[in-house]
Order: sequence, then C-alpha cells, then structure tokens
Amino acid sequence: MVKWDFQNKRVLITGGSKGIGKATALKFAKAGARVAILARTRLELVAAAEEIANKTGSKPLILVGDVSQYDQMVSCFNMLVESFGGLDVIVNNAGINNPKGTLDTDISEWKEVIDINLTGVFICCKLAAKIMSEQNSGNIINISSVQARNGGRSPQYSASKAGVEGITKSLSREMSRFNVRVNSLAPAGTETEFALKYWSEGTRETLIKQSLVGRVALPEEVADAILFLASSASSYITGNTLPVNGGLLLT
Repeated sequence: MVKWDFQNKRVLITGGSKGIGKATALKFAKAGARVAILARTRLELVAAAEEIANKTGSKPLILVGDVSQYDQMVSCFNMLVESFGGLDVIVNNAGINNPKGTLDTDISEWKEVIDINLTGVFICCKLAAKIMSEQNSGNIINISSVQARNGGRSPQYSASKAGVEGITKSLSREMSRFNVRVNSLAPAGTETEFALKYWSEGTRETLIKQSLVGRVALPEEVADAILFLASSASSYITGNTLPVNGGLLLT
C-alpha cells in the first residue's frame, strides 16, 4: 500500500460525499491533509464527514453547493479560504451522467450534464486558479473518463469529459507561470454508487472482459492515482491526462 504524506496541505474535493470523491478525501485525510468536501446534498456530506472523522480523527470541512452555479461556488470558496487560509489542491470530481443516446436525449438533459460536468469544472478551476495564482503555488486535478477517448452511448457525458481534458490542457499553459500544475485523470468503469446507478444489465461483465486486469476498478485505486498527481512524485507532469483504465483502450 502506498503511504502518502500531505501534512497540513489544504485540499478541496468536489463530489466528495461518495464514491471516488469520498475515497480520495479519506486518503488525503489519512495522509495529514486538511480536507474540504463539497456536494449538493448536506445529509450525504455529513455522513461522509463523520465516516472520515471516525477513520482518521480529522473531520473535513463541509461545503454545500452546486458546482454549476457560480454564485454558490463563490460563497463556498470564500468559506474555504476563511477556514483554511488558502488552497493547495483541488480535485474536480463532481459529475453526473445520463446514459441516453442522441436520439433519446432531450436538450434539457444534454444541458444538465454539460452544466455540471464541464461548466462546473470551469467554474471551480477559475476560482481555484485565482487563489493559487495569488499564492504562486497549487495543484489542480480534473476527473475525466475513458469515455472522453473511446466514446460511450451518452454523447453528453463523452463530450463533457473530452471538454474537461481540453480545459486541463489550456489551463496548464495559463497557470504554469504561477507554479501551478494542472492535470486530469481518466478512469474506466469504477465500482461506485454512481456507476452502479447507470450501468445496465451486463455492463459490469463487459467491462471485466475489456480490462486486461480482469476486473473493474475500485474507488481507492483511482484515489491513489489522484494522490500521485497531487504529490511531488509527479512534479514534472502537467497538462496531461493520466489513464486509469486497466488496459481497456488496448482491447
């Protein structure tokens, strides 16, 4: 097991109440970080914060808000700075899916996915970048998906994640002069509540067959890859997307 050290680093994780976000928050907290978790549902955030506190002795800061709503995010980031005094790492993990094809997708459904998965990442990147540029340090990690590369049955999800990788590349150029690295990470199918909600019958078995590892990913494995990108072990990596897909794109 990898032992990470993020003593006193200030970390914000969007979509931090469950799945990959919660697993990542738990690992950062175990590594000594001061963690904030952000999501839309307070009850889920409270439950996640209590679980993390019980396992690590460190209770995360709870921030309630919708990443696609700029005014809400301004308030959340102001609370974060007031509590932590700055921000060293942000993990833009919040996202939704709507696994319909083009013919069955309403414009409102397209817009909802794009608003949260893409515009939400832009808003949080913008607010984090302002803080980090003033500090002259920081690390931005955006969660993409293997579907940005190989497509999927949901054009809105694939498009939103491809857009996340575009934001990552562009922002890495802009922020390099402030000593801020920007990367993204593209998991394949990961066994989370989020994924199980959208997987149709047989999806899990198909993903296992496509994986060279012979199984789907665990949230903790994706979290370790996130912590790698946040650590000094990746100090010469910026503007890139790290694939965490069990070799899926090779099959």
